[in-house]
Amino acid sequence: MLIIGAQQGQLALAADIAALLSERSGIDSSDFSRHLAWLQGDIAASSHTAQLRKRCRQLAGQFSRLVRKQNLSQENLTGLPPTDHQEDWLAILLSYAYPDRIAARRNPQGHDYLLSNGRAARLKQHDPLHKSEFLVIAEQGGRQGQSVDQIYSAVTLNKSLFDGPLKALTARRDKVEWDTSGSAYAVSGR
Repeated sequence: MLIIGAQQGQLALAADIAALLSERSGIDSSDFSRHLAWLQGDIAASSHTAQLRKRCRQLAGQFSRLVRKQNLSQENLTGLPPTDHQEDWLAILLSYAYPDRIAARRNPQGHDYLLSNGRAARLKQHDPLHKSEFLVIAEQGGRQGQSVDQIYSAVTLNKSLFDGPLKALTARRDKVEWDTSGSAYAVSGR
């Protein structure tokens, strides 16, 4: 994620994301973009979380310095002009960090998501992210024996990014099964 961020001219953002993934933020929200806004100073830090934000900023600086030492050239992922929207870049960078955590909502009114790795994950009941068709999950967890993980933080993923910067992460899968009720083959693709 840091290398791709550097190549795309988004090293500062990638370093902030890496710092937030390494440390806890001072925000209680499942929307990872709010954690980023807190780190970047757009959301006030309490006296309790000010020191935590300072530590995260220092860690982001360390990540940036380490990557800059590599002297990476800038390369555009798609050959198209990059998006200026921080929300899109946040989703792109998290997708490259965790391609197995790209998730599609299972039904329009639900809170359940199917991850690209085949696992199931769920948002809390009244989570504002439940309106998102696609998510990239930054933090999730579960308990032994449970088939569905809890989503602790995620960001909305714009579907149009699959045709651009995230195209390299997509694949078509065809499925062929024998339908015993109709004694025929059933073919599907996704």
